[in-house]
Amino acid sequence: MIDFSNFHDQTRATFAVCDRPNREPDFISDSGSVYWDTGLGVIRLSDHWAGQHGCVGQRSCIWSLDQTVEPATTAAGHCHYRDFEIRPTIPVWHQIKKADTELAGLLAAHGGAIPASFWVTGTGRRTTKKVIPVWAREETRDYVRTPAAKKLLTTTHTRIAITAETTVIRKITKGAGKIKIGSTIL
Repeated sequence: MIDFSNFHDQTRATFAVCDRPNREPDFISDSGSVYWDTGLGVIRLSDHWAGQHGCVGQRSCIWSLDQTVEPATTAAGHCHYRDFEIRPTIPVWHQIKKADTELAGLLAAHGGAIPASFWVTGTGRRTTKKVIPVWAREETRDYVRTPAAKKLLTTTHTRIAITAETTVIRKITKGAGKIKIGSTIL
């Protein structure tokens, strides 16, 4: 159910031009847009509306006004909460390649974290750091999120660890052809 606490989360709506309320706003955004909760909907006063003067949307939302306004002019619009639509999301997938399988195998064999020096190509003075896949990350002693990296960084002289979530490592080592790495708004 859409209300004043969540109308701004990935929604699409068309506002009808209205008068600005004669009271203090309930919220002012970083971009300067002003919002009032009417109980049944929201009034927005803004100089940027989707579809006008190059504006394609507002953060994760697409809010348009039912009338055209002059550039750099503010206009107030009202929209009932029942008229907000949630914008659908779709998953973003990463196709597993040989390098993914290789890194996941190393991580699995070493308890979930390896020294960054393990993830190189070449030998001697001609080594080059390999690209770290999107599903993995580097962690340092100053920024540790996984228990495996914490253990490696506190029990060895390693300064940078490569790690990933255990569930991701397991999926890749069990032969997944792709893994979900996030989602995007349509």
